[in-house]
Amino acid sequence: MATKKTKSTAKPPVKSKPSAAPAGPKRPGPQRSGLGGLDAAATVLSGANKPMNCKELVAQMLTRKLWSTKGKTPTATIGAALARDINAKKEKSRFRKAGPGLFTLRRGS
Repeated sequence: MATKKTKSTAKPPVKSKPSAAPAGPKRPGPQRSGLGGLDAAATVLSGANKPMNCKELVAQMLTRKLWSTKGKTPTATIGAALARDINAKKEKSRFRKAGPGLFTLRRGS
């Protein structure tokens, strides 16, 4: 009697994906040079003799290389950050609105 070869129908073992790194302290990212947006705005406003709008602020921040961004709308970014800071910290914010779209440093900051 001849033996008939049969093809194995067993599936090969599935390779598992490597597990994610265990949760722990985050690794530091690339080092940023310059100040954060609000710190840079405070630096510019401290030397200004008048309230400034966000367009003027950002222009000074970038020209003086106090802040850098790859964003497409840096003026909106700084405007939103200033508004959030003022709304969240109220009287303790370093900034205050001096008029529609105008910002200045709060006295004593």
